[in-house]
Amino acid sequence: MNVDVRRLNLAGWLVAIAALVCGILVAMALGSWMFQLIHGTTGWGGALLLWCCVAVGATCTIGACWFAFRLGERALARSGITLLRASTPWMPGLGPLGSSPSAEYPEPLLFLEAVLERYRWETNRAAFVTFSAPSPRGEEIVLQVLGVTLNTCAEPVDLSAVLARAGWQDLATRVYPAGENLHELRGAGSAELARAVDAVFRHHFGLPAGYRVAASL
Repeated sequence: MNVDVRRLNLAGWLVAIAALVCGILVAMALGSWMFQLIHGTTGWGGALLLWCCVAVGATCTIGACWFAFRLGERALARSGITLLRASTPWMPGLGPLGSSPSAEYPEPLLFLEAVLERYRWETNRAAFVTFSAPSPRGEEIVLQVLGVTLNTCAEPVDLSAVLARAGWQDLATRVYPAGENLHELRGAGSAELARAVDAVFRHHFGLPAGYRVAASL
């Protein structure tokens, strides 16, 4: 599932601004109270103390809002919901990450492992790394990975059985359900996750060796 958050931007900004104003007011009140308690602090000293408290309050408020938003993004992503963002100068969309076969990655498995090694812990966007491959019937097959979670999207897959057929029995014993069409591969590294993606493409969807696959984020 994809959720376009651009329509939620206004509400998000209003909440952030309200939290920031509250933080500044609390900081100003704290600064005023401290100013009254500290004897002998007058003039520029009192003003400096007040603005220091305001700066601390604003910084803590912004940091708390940012941290809460990132936690929410990651929780949504682990539930199969990817937040779609408009590209901005300070946070451009990464878009395509490459494809295989290519001169650098002639084999799909090498490409899958390289992409996952670099991008599967992409916390700035908390979005799934998406792999797509054309099926023999001309349809697009889509698989997604975030952390150690494999999302088979709209296709129910018995991942343990698929991995066993592919010869990865040890990895098959570490598959746990994590939601609808979501599979957690506990303790899996990038190479093992790549094997799982490759196994689904080849042993569930029946793609031939050397199949074409593209990745995006």
